[in-house]
Amino acid sequence: MNINIGELIKEEMDRQGITATQLARKIYCERTNVINITHRNSINTELLMRICRALKVNYFSILADEMWKEGLPKPDDSNNNGQLAMVIDKKDMPYFNDKDISEGFQKIKVLDISLEINGVNFDECLELPQEAFPLLVYAYSCALDGPLKNMDDEQLDENFFPWLIDNHPRLACFIMNAVEDLLTERIADDVEGTYRDVINYEEPADINDWYALGDNKIKYMLGDLTERIRYAKRPLSWLLPPFDLYSEPIKSEYSQIFANE
Repeated sequence: MNINIGELIKEEMDRQGITATQLARKIYCERTNVINITHRNSINTELLMRICRALKVNYFSILADEMWKEGLPKPDDSNNNGQLAMVIDKKDMPYFNDKDISEGFQKIKVLDISLEINGVNFDECLELPQEAFPLLVYAYSCALDGPLKNMDDEQLDENFFPWLIDNHPRLACFIMNAVEDLLTERIADDVEGTYRDVINYEEPADINDWYALGDNKIKYMLGDLTERIRYAKRPLSWLLPPFDLYSEPIKSEYSQIFANE
């Protein structure tokens, strides 16, 4: 088959003026997943159904036409034997229903974080590996029992993340990497200049390349951490892969938690 489904999707996105982030929200996945889809020549059928609905294009029909050109017989309503079923049945595909999508989701923890970037405040929501949250709460409790004891929320905002960098650098790196990825995505799709007017960044040299953050002064504010951790509903395809939680450096650093498992 000579059809490259990823190229067809990218061409339709360009025709409609839909960005990778906008399509990602419509099909309930991450922006990076959409970028990967447009560079692939094959795709999962369930995901393709979501894209059909989002772009209002029947790619299954396009694929069927190509197969028929290659000699595959067209479906015959009078004969159900050996037919290639190309009909999308709404009752079998909840993504095509007009109701809210209720399948394929999982409740996960997310972290609300306040950022001061070059003197301007932003409130963001981070999706971290789920295994990071108990370690983060553990580190926070250690801070409250130690040098940050009796601090109010404002003081904790100023002091907790610097303490985390000094005492639990791996956890701090997870947060910093998640913030960098989020800000890079914000900049790439920032049509109103909310982020581009504040953040120093480098534009990609090539259309297939990525934006990169420049030299920015970023303050991470996480006072009252337990109030900043909440549950959110996310599709299974959107969940981040687990990091190597059981690697020896991390396991030794958090031996008290692993001992209770």
